[in-house]
Amino acid sequence: MADLSGLRGGMLAPALSYLEQGSVDRAFRAYRALRKHEPRNAGIAFNFANALAARGLTKEAEQEYRNALEAEPRAPDILNNLAALIGESGRHQEALELCDRGLISAPGHSRLLLNRARQKLALGQFEAAGVDIEALLALAPAMYEAHNLKGELLARQSKWALAIDAFKQALELSGNDRQVRINLGSAYAANGALEDAVAMFTAALRQERRDVTTLSALGAALQRMGKHQEAINACELALRLKPDFAEAHNRITTSYLTMEQWQKAIETGEEVLKRHPNHQEGLYNLGSAYIGGRRYKDAIACFDAILAAGPKDDMALLNLGNALAGAGRIQDAIEAYDRMIASLPHWAGGYLNRGHAYGKQLRWEEALADYRKAAELEPKKTDHLYSIGNVYLHRGQFEEGWKGYEYRNKSSEGVQLRFPDIPVWNGEDLTGKRIVVFHEQGLGDNIQMARYLPLLQQRGAEVSFHGYPILHALFQTAAPGLKTIDQVKAEDYDFQVATMSLPFKFGTRVDTVPQNVPYFTADPERVAKWRDRIGTHGFRIGMNWQGNPTGKIDEGRSAPLAQFLRFAEIPGVRLIAMQKNHGLDQLKDVPDH
Repeated sequence: MADLSGLRGGMLAPALSYLEQGSVDRAFRAYRALRKHEPRNAGIAFNFANALAARGLTKEAEQEYRNALEAEPRAPDILNNLAALIGESGRHQEALELCDRGLISAPGHSRLLLNRARQKLALGQFEAAGVDIEALLALAPAMYEAHNLKGELLARQSKWALAIDAFKQALELSGNDRQVRINLGSAYAANGALEDAVAMFTAALRQERRDVTTLSALGAALQRMGKHQEAINACELALRLKPDFAEAHNRITTSYLTMEQWQKAIETGEEVLKRHPNHQEGLYNLGSAYIGGRRYKDAIACFDAILAAGPKDDMALLNLGNALAGAGRIQDAIEAYDRMIASLPHWAGGYLNRGHAYGKQLRWEEALADYRKAAELEPKKTDHLYSIGNVYLHRGQFEEGWKGYEYRNKSSEGVQLRFPDIPVWNGEDLTGKRIVVFHEQGLGDNIQMARYLPLLQQRGAEVSFHGYPILHALFQTAAPGLKTIDQVKAEDYDFQVATMSLPFKFGTRVDTVPQNVPYFTADPERVAKWRDRIGTHGFRIGMNWQGNPTGKIDEGRSAPLAQFLRFAEIPGVRLIAMQKNHGLDQLKDVPDH
């Protein structure tokens, strides 16, 4: 629209002064008094319309533009500004017709040509918009708005590299226009140049710190870079400026989900729903947060609400299945996965999750079929080989099982590697060689695999164990001479191997599981110490009731201490609490006897 800087003073001065003071009624009275003396002066109506539009009084501005057109129906500036005004309200076809009308009388009018291209772009007429833009660039090659609109057209066509070039030229010609910066940042983000996107959004925010939309876009780019705390900071700043900004709240929830900070994700997700009760993405994220926090009943309610609202949401079905499985409603979960697979038969995720559910029912044939289907659909994703291996292990088919198990930890080649400069042991002769065995997974897993340490020694190796200092003393009783280390230097070792890979490396089958049981021995001094403390009377049952509650594996493994107390009613039985760390708070509820 026209620059208003030249409208101060002159005949319109009183009306404009009242507008600036916010006194719209007085401005109109002054303007109407002027119009009585100049009823056919289109310039007065046009300039007053510009002033109204600049102050957001769009309905009033439109009427004054039309009043101006009654006096001068072919005036290109009036037609252009009216078209721009109604185009901004979404009436693009009507705006396009006004531009066409203006260009008949003024074919070289650059603003009308720009405006017409903008309306065509909004209507999805990409080819026609491109023709106008190229004509405009030939007419006014230094017009930054033309280069910017070309960038917008290319962005709508997902031609990101070309869009970036157009926005760069627009930015240079504009003298660093803020909106062009934002457009360039968005194109960078879409093209994966996230650091450049962050730089552009940050520069735009220096020009206007209260732009919540750009703050949210900055948060989105930071999220994609894995800088979740910085993303949260950007979105929290946006919320201080606009507390009801659902997109920023929801983005914070997403970051907390990625960081697996379930309680914070739940809190922000609930805030989204409190402010925006029907926010579908907010419901989805909150449901996901509830799953992470193991509040499965609440998660089921979220995904049920999404599916009830419609339209059908396949990912909501998937997560409904996950929530039902977490709640122990395995058959209901399978039915949800069935519905999802019927809708997306070529997506591996549905088969993978249904396979997990079949596994919980010990329906190994069905689980194996689903994992194989997932592997067929995603042949490059080795996670499916790991799932298939797990089925074989459950069925006692160790040869196939351990082979598949090597694809755990998202290993793309089935090789567990911790120290990049040390070769992985694959069964080579160990005579006179030095091998470091590194821990993985939980304490119990490593304790099971300690039975293989003496087998490595028997092959002539000098064996070191790296990790879990709490296990060092115990492991040395399984393999006398075992070295336990805190740091690994590549030059000190010929090979490395993971504890959980040892069964595969030794070709373990059901009938060849090392049976040197017991493979640990207790320290005689500690035995004496605990005998004195506990005594030898009664039938003693040592008890642990709680695993690490932060790990998902704890689901279905821990049980409340109260469930075991009935054993204390059996004459002669003594329950000995061996629990450490988690779960000790339950002791306060144990009866004195």
